[in-house]
Amino acid sequence: MILFNLEVGGCMPDDSLQMRCKAVVSGDIVELYFYKVPVNCGFKRDYDIVKDIEKGNEKREGNLMRARKTIRQVIWSNQTKYTKFITLTYAETELDIKKVRYDIKNFVRRMNRLGYDMKYLYVLENQRERGQKEDNEGSLHVHMVLFIDKYIPKEDIDKCWKKGYTGINAIENVTNLGAYVCKYITKDNLQQFGKRTFSCSLGLERPEEERFYTLGFSDTATDFQPEEVLQALNVTYHRKLNHDYIDQTTGEGKNQEVMYYQGKWKQGNIIKERDPLYDLKRQIDDFYISQNEPIRE
Repeated sequence: MILFNLEVGGCMPDDSLQMRCKAVVSGDIVELYFYKVPVNCGFKRDYDIVKDIEKGNEKREGNLMRARKTIRQVIWSNQTKYTKFITLTYAETELDIKKVRYDIKNFVRRMNRLGYDMKYLYVLENQRERGQKEDNEGSLHVHMVLFIDKYIPKEDIDKCWKKGYTGINAIENVTNLGAYVCKYITKDNLQQFGKRTFSCSLGLERPEEERFYTLGFSDTATDFQPEEVLQALNVTYHRKLNHDYIDQTTGEGKNQEVMYYQGKWKQGNIIKERDPLYDLKRQIDDFYISQNEPIRE
């Protein structure tokens, strides 16, 4: 049975539906996943590598891919041309991750007191070269993305982080900030720290997903095909992915082939434009703007 969802203006799946494509919109970046084998919907885990069949290096590789994907999409969803990238280090060797996370918490608190609305994402990394000299894992340091448009003097960063060297850079010359930060997530630090390898502040924008089903509709519109989305993109990256999954009906392990596309809209977000409630939402937003009130989320 197909249920029409008034809240999103489209058709929501039941357990019998199959998804053949998924679009993920993170800010200006659009990702398309075309599945060779349609994915059964209504199950808790309907894509990616399934834990039950992950072993050793395959499991670590799956965790690494998911962590990097999360970081990329969060950065893309919140990045502006004024976003900053900072580095926080320790003068004295620090190997205790709990202490580092505590220091980060205090740093954020002090920045807030200076009037900065601290929206951020950070990744922890060991200084390997330093560790070789000191015969340890390498002192931890912090790579942090600040989603703050306001100008930040380096003196304020130094004032709030008194543990060691700090660096602050604008990102106008970085082609893909999401991909750049992802390089700091490695198998080694993910295995060592797990989910504590990276974190972000509350209230950040998250990517929006649109699923396309074999019956010819999507989450928000009827008679809507993913090929229309692909044609509306300037594709900048394309590759074929393969991963294992468990068939939810037979319990057998199988291989999935995914065609992955990444790009930006040529003109506008056609997913929103195909939403039956899109015009109404725009009228509501225009009304609040005209009343000089903040737009409701």
